[in-house]
Amino acid sequence: MKIAILGTGAYGMTLANIFNDNKCRVMMWTNSKEEMDLLLKERKSNKIDYDIPSDILISTDMKDVIDDASI
Repeated sequence: MKIAILGTGAYGMTLANIFNDNKCRVMMWTNSKEEMDLLLKERKSNKIDYDIPSDILISTDMKDVIDDASI
């Protein structure tokens, strides 16, 4: 199941963690290229204490994130 999360704040990261732990494919959207680049490079959220797993994808392309998403 593909899950699209619009936003990379504390709530979005928490949801990403829960869905990822439940073996869902998670894609997150942010409107900031700088934030996306930092999150992809560091794989760490500065909003919550969370190491972002490599299988969680982050993009600024809304269409890519929501295409074929179940939720």
